[in-house]
Amino acid sequence: MNGSTGEECTTVSAPGKVLVAGGYLVLDRPNIGVVLAATARFFTSVKWTEEKTPAPVAAPEKGLQQSLLRIKVESPQFRSVHWYECVMYEDGRLPVLLASSDQTSNVFVERALTYVLGYLLQAKGVGGGKSNDVKDTVRSAGDKGHALAIKLRADNDFYSQTSQLRARGLPSTSGALATLPPFLECPVSEDGAVVVAKTGMGSSAALVSSLVGALLSFFGAARLPCFDGTPDEEPTGAPACGSPSGTDAAVLGVNESLDLTHNLAQACHCVAQGKVGSGFDVSAAVYGTHTYTRFSPSELADALSAGDAASADGSSGFSASPTPIERTTACVQARGGWDAERSQLRLPPCFRLLMGDVCGGSSTPSMVRKVQAWRAHPSTADQAKELWSTLGSTNTVIAKTLNALAAMAAVVPGGSTGGQSFEADAKVLSALPPSKWAELAGSGTLGADSLQELLHLRTAFAKARQLLREMGEDAGVPIEPPVQTKLVNATSTLPGVLCAGVPGAGGVDAVFAIVVHPDAEDGVRDLWASWRVGADTESEGEGATVCPLLLTASEGGLEGGIVSSRTLGWE
Repeated sequence: MNGSTGEECTTVSAPGKVLVAGGYLVLDRPNIGVVLAATARFFTSVKWTEEKTPAPVAAPEKGLQQSLLRIKVESPQFRSVHWYECVMYEDGRLPVLLASSDQTSNVFVERALTYVLGYLLQAKGVGGGKSNDVKDTVRSAGDKGHALAIKLRADNDFYSQTSQLRARGLPSTSGALATLPPFLECPVSEDGAVVVAKTGMGSSAALVSSLVGALLSFFGAARLPCFDGTPDEEPTGAPACGSPSGTDAAVLGVNESLDLTHNLAQACHCVAQGKVGSGFDVSAAVYGTHTYTRFSPSELADALSAGDAASADGSSGFSASPTPIERTTACVQARGGWDAERSQLRLPPCFRLLMGDVCGGSSTPSMVRKVQAWRAHPSTADQAKELWSTLGSTNTVIAKTLNALAAMAAVVPGGSTGGQSFEADAKVLSALPPSKWAELAGSGTLGADSLQELLHLRTAFAKARQLLREMGEDAGVPIEPPVQTKLVNATSTLPGVLCAGVPGAGGVDAVFAIVVHPDAEDGVRDLWASWRVGADTESEGEGATVCPLLLTASEGGLEGGIVSSRTLGWE
């Protein structure tokens, strides 16, 4: 296990996400969300360091058995280095992170550190079957003057790079983006503040998931897939964590490790946000591309109440049965990701997802609350229920048809369908505007079944988009504002475009498209790079630019989710 105080470094990465169907509905069981894991990834590296730490900020509490772990968190893109002292008690309370008063807070990092280290203190068998392995390792690190070092890095697509391109005299194109150095620092304003402009790819969920996975892997408590899709080799000491009863050491397999990472990451993310969301972004960060049905919020009750109990009583006489750590451990060790449901979702290999960063756009945080109020109001509840039901059925059609097309593309090597390869059919369609696709039906030029399914899928995406737009208008929420409608309409008519829309909850900060073949990508990117959102409206002045991102979507399966990386070290 790397958690011994040697020189090993563990790096784990988790993908960003794009919710292409299921916005708003994914908040309620049993509705589904069609979520694509992106090739853009968030990386967390963990190792021990002998670097000299700042002066201590914590004094041991008298009469308590405790260990002190010093932690350094580097985030080069945010130009920050944070030092913490983690007080790890032996009476069942959650660890406490202490920092100097002049240090800014990152609640996602801090909650993840607290909950993962708390779990590691309680779980039996971590690293080799002894319940005190982590405590012994922490004490050993302290004796040697070591600190736990963590480095956070994200692919450039998580953050808007328009200002970086402008500063270099480059156009807002994907080609220009590709010339930028990886893990580029965020720009700084005139007053010295770091300017963070997100692209809506789920950076906080990817950060938390990669951090949780890296810490669990580093201390030998999880065995995640490798970058090449195969399980990591068995580390010395046999990575293991407790059985659900917490009595016997039990080596976790890859699937169990994914479930543990998912559950713990969901708990950390919800505590950091102060609410229990749908969880689709964390689910995508761990499991990759899939069809998602949310977990019941009650699944997280024990973990959330553990945090409340820990903060309610910090006295030396603290006592609880079960203790906060025990409640958290029992909660996150539940096998199978609680009652969340995940179904396989794959894209045909020739399909491509494209994302555009609408620079200068904005989102409305209150949109979800307004939609829920519209659903609950007596005067609109019946109308909302009918729309909700129709949209839910349409989203299910989208998921089933995507899988049907992926199966057609993989009938035999080369994707043979009716004497023509699926990819060859898609290549033909990539040169034609969608309005011409139906004319090929029955011509014998293309595979009839695949063409019919493609037309069916395009119709379903268009229907879902129309229903979301109606929902927004009825609820007074800009799910697809007029400026986005113009952009999406223009994109949808381009050759090879299966669908286009605004992802997730909508707004004006992003746009997506799915094309049936790589040959259609350039047409979409060229349109976006030349577009000025709202340029023809007096209220929006010159308008915002649209910068095509570099990412695409994973086809599906474990390779699209969280992985242990052998290609990225500390430097």
